[in-house]
Amino acid sequence: MKKNILEERKRFFETLFEGTKGYIEIRTILEGRIKQSWYKTSEINRLLIELGSRYFQRVNTYFGVCPRTIEKGKEENVKQVNCLWADLDCAWEQKPNEPAREERIKTLESFQPKPSIVIDSGHGFQVYWLFDKPEDIDSPEDILRLKGYNRGLAEELKGDKGIDLCRVLRVPGTKNLKDPKNILAVTITKFEPQIRYSLKGQFLARFKRATSNKIERVEIDRDSAGNIPDRFWKILDENTKIKATWKGRRKDLKDETRSGYDMALSNLLMPFGFTDSELVSILRENESGKGREAKAQYLAMTIGKAKAAWEKQKREAEKRLKDDKERFLSLGEGKKKAPSSITAKEEQPKYDLAKTILPAGEFLKIETPEKKTILSPWLKEKQIILISGWRGVGKTWLALSLLDSITRKKSFGSWKAETPVNCLYLDAEMAKQDLDERLLMLNPDQERQSQLSIYSSELANILGDPRPCLFDLTWQALFKDFLIVNQINLWVADNITSLTPGLDENAKSEWDSVNQWLLELRFSGITTILIHHLGKGGTQRGTSAREDNIDISIQLNYPPGYVDTDGCKFELKFTKTRLRHSELKDISDLQLQLIEDEKGRSTWTYASIRKETAREVLIRLDRGDSQAIIAADLNITPARVSQIKMGAQRDKKLDSGKKLTDKGKQAIGKDDLTLLNYEK
Repeated sequence: MKKNILEERKRFFETLFEGTKGYIEIRTILEGRIKQSWYKTSEINRLLIELGSRYFQRVNTYFGVCPRTIEKGKEENVKQVNCLWADLDCAWEQKPNEPAREERIKTLESFQPKPSIVIDSGHGFQVYWLFDKPEDIDSPEDILRLKGYNRGLAEELKGDKGIDLCRVLRVPGTKNLKDPKNILAVTITKFEPQIRYSLKGQFLARFKRATSNKIERVEIDRDSAGNIPDRFWKILDENTKIKATWKGRRKDLKDETRSGYDMALSNLLMPFGFTDSELVSILRENESGKGREAKAQYLAMTIGKAKAAWEKQKREAEKRLKDDKERFLSLGEGKKKAPSSITAKEEQPKYDLAKTILPAGEFLKIETPEKKTILSPWLKEKQIILISGWRGVGKTWLALSLLDSITRKKSFGSWKAETPVNCLYLDAEMAKQDLDERLLMLNPDQERQSQLSIYSSELANILGDPRPCLFDLTWQALFKDFLIVNQINLWVADNITSLTPGLDENAKSEWDSVNQWLLELRFSGITTILIHHLGKGGTQRGTSAREDNIDISIQLNYPPGYVDTDGCKFELKFTKTRLRHSELKDISDLQLQLIEDEKGRSTWTYASIRKETAREVLIRLDRGDSQAIIAADLNITPARVSQIKMGAQRDKKLDSGKKLTDKGKQAIGKDDLTLLNYEK
């Protein structure tokens, strides 16, 4: 190892553990395998020699920021603390929603109080503020007090929420192997040990936060466990994040110990409503956790923490809901439409117009990332999309197929899947058996590159949960939180009518609260696809205001000559597109049909509507139909029929008697219809 790296690491450990007594934990993690080693704070030279071996360049290597009194990693074994810290992730493939690296650097350069040490961890920064002398831990209150300061720093810097005193962070001079294709060095970017602080001073006072060890009381004994419920295995098969946690393959998990995996699994299972006994059964079979070695007290603590965290999350959502209601009430017309049980506050919203209204030049200087394309060229992040169609035309098949293709990174029709984001399909009316059948027909293996989640109203009803409702403010807040927490970037609401019971479809004012919520989702980076019915006039049913904030509006219609035996076959037309002018040329209306391939799987065929129309016109001209009848039957103008006829005659596909030539018959038989390109 290079001499300067050894010297930097030596100075780092000597500074961080100066004046402390106890043991330094070194923890290595690779593909779920965890190894712990312990070194006395007086044995830093021995620690450095062992860290210099090649083994530590092949694993993710961490150290306990605070020394332990014995060779155990629990917080209760911490009796001295020599610094505060913050762990700041930067945006990368596994965490795209974190601040950009440049933004983190700029924030740290101007942040007060100045940090003493900054470590570039590869995908972020780990920052330390040294004390002028070690802080002794004499009581649980001391632990909570110090954790409170860490929480304040994490909140201020939008960092990781891991504030426990048993925290492990990366060792400088090692490698970050989170992404095997992009191995990154862990380096010291700032080392100014002369910068030190006292908790009695004013520099750190503003970061002090109240903390508590709130844990829900859970009674567990040796006989609490029973059989794992069948629905857990179903959830495990469908939820890729839960499956990765169960298998110990989470690359994004901060605590990759067995107890860390137990905690992560418990947190993920909370929204599914398992009983304490069921959770015990699951944890005792958890392949990545402590399994049958787990004692009753440990299980009670783990489940209790998860329940407390879930209750806190719901309380925070309810608070945001309350705030949303108050903002809603402060909006003129909204005040009349708000539920009578809500009392409006007199105070007005606090606007800071001087900060938010900028000269155009200054506005353009504020950098925003390019919107990611999910399905090229028209489906992107931060959109609201409306798909309308007649009853039974194939709206659900289309929506499920879009999400299936996106999560498999598989093109759909002529549209290329570019970014396999996490997706959610909300079904408001189908029986679960029918939904199961369609999912398996589209993708029997259920192999995906990103997660597809299913929210079934029928299943919610069976489990005793209220059915989803788009204008229910409580549901809006909880569902938005769920999407954000689970990093779901695209979801489908199927359909508006079933998800807005009792709402007057023709009243703009009644749609306003839903519309404002959809805008909130857009601003949060989430794309919504709404499924709706067509009205008698051939446009989306209800108020036209529904399309005011729509980015893309799509209509599905039966093609001319459709018969029931054609099955799921429709024309897809873009009636509104909010895209760049350069992208519009790649948008084309399609005719789609769902068929069964030779392996019995459902697959889509597609063709340009214009080319299908040209085919049909030539077939009808050949059989002697008049141009007027053809125009009426195909719902096109007589001029369009004439244009196709003249183009075909020019290309020698029709003779002067309007009969197909051999070349014309060949063109009619082409599946891709490239020989019938008679555009306006």
